[in-house]
Amino acid sequence: MRIVFFNIKGGVGKTSLAVAVAKEFGIPYFTNEENKIKNFKVNLLPTSKKEISELKIPKDCVFDFGGFADNILNYIFVSDVVVVPTIRERLSILKAMQSIKAIERANKNIVVCMTKYLNTERDEKEIMEIIDRVNQKYPYRWTYLSESRIFSDVVNGGEGGVREIGMRFCYSKSKILKQWDKFIEVIKQSLKEGKK
Repeated sequence: MRIVFFNIKGGVGKTSLAVAVAKEFGIPYFTNEENKIKNFKVNLLPTSKKEISELKIPKDCVFDFGGFADNILNYIFVSDVVVVPTIRERLSILKAMQSIKAIERANKNIVVCMTKYLNTERDEKEIMEIIDRVNQKYPYRWTYLSESRIFSDVVNGGEGGVREIGMRFCYSKSKILKQWDKFIEVIKQSLKEGKK
């Protein structure tokens, strides 16, 4: 399974999610950005055409792409699913839609994940309304995750994934772990169904 995390907008939780998913599945993490993640191996992707052609892409891995470069589409094409994280802000949603438009010709197996949402009934209702409106034009799978310290702890703390950190901080019955399980299930379902 090859899973890509991509959004042309930064600050949407892309790296935190990518690292958390790599830890969840126990697979290598590759990126085109200089990310320092405590106690976790970061594989920097090559940028030259010669290096890219010589790269042996593992059958199972997570790609984390910041920005947009020509070679990103090659990785997206050979991947099984693309996750586009976004936050609830209008600009972020527009950038997510631009990201989808830029990549969907290479891979239509896309999951959009609304991150950093507030844990309120009102916020959840607003998110569902946004998803319904956007889904009319971009009919992809959507999921969402509450804002939580767990994701920064996965990247900065280095010890374990979302589930392990959640259990350590007594989040075992919290919404965030239920949302995480749903998010992982959506990815697994997308992997099962494959590219469209």
